Amino acid sequence: YEWNGVTFNGAGEQTATLQTVNGCDSVVTMTLTVYDPKVTLRNVSDTALCFGGDIHLYTKVLESEGTLSYAWEWPDNAYTYNKPDTLIHNATPAYNGDYTLTVTATLRNDTLTCTATAMDTIKVTVNPEVVMDPPNDTTLCRATMSKVITFHSPLDPKVTYSWHHSNTAIGVTVADGTGDIMPFLADNSGTTPLVDTVTVTPTYTDNGIQCVGEPKIFVITVNPEVVMNKPANQTICHNTTIDTVIITSGLTEGVLTYEWERTVLNGVGG
Repeated sequence: YEWNGVTFNGAGEQTATLQTVNGCDSVVTMTLTVYDPKVTLRNVSDTALCFGGDIHLYTKVLESEGTLSYAWEWPDNAYTYNKPDTLIHNATPAYNGDYTLTVTATLRNDTLTCTATAMDTIKVTVNPEVVMDPPNDTTLCRATMSKVITFHSPLDPKVTYSWHHSNTAIGVTVADGTGDIMPFLADNSGTTPLVDTVTVTPTYTDNGIQCVGEPKIFVITVNPEVVMNKPANQTICHNTTIDTVIITSGLTEGVLTYEWERTVLNGVGG
């Protein structure tokens, strides 16, 4: 601070000796008050989160002197906010970008206002919504080899798949697995179709975090072995009518159709 040609470098009581026009010394004492606002921030780490999560923007002030005010600037200057912290719910990738915080420390009196500022920028990355294509239901015959059951997502190859199924009797002997379901020999030792409910969960990995999507459910059905009961042989006389040949099966579900052929055409009507 400079006054009357004298420079003062610190706050407190200061004394200056002045000489009048008559050559007399005059001692002047004054109190010098220095307004020195300050603010120091600790840098907040960048953050990555899953689709639909909450973005928490917050401030870490290490030291300050003066009254603090806050100004958040969102990406593309889309929005400003004047609180120390805020919570953004149900985040989507539309919120990706740099969020800049300016903290201002202010000291003032009736005639003087002094300020100091500090800034911090937080990079926010929201992963996309994790989705997968719905798997198709499939039906197999007993003792046939299945095809590979593959899973797909628009976000491949950053998506992995885990699955659980309810009925190991169909031929897939493990209850849980990851990736595609490899070919298996379909099995069903019963007389009704075996139904296996498969639940597939997609997981997206990017930006150092894993995000789990909504599970998808599909059904694998294995039909039983097709067997029929052997009709009884019949012996008949010439010009007589045979009894109706009733063909039956031990299967209790589904629709059965039969085809037959005969080896003797002459002498047998029908």
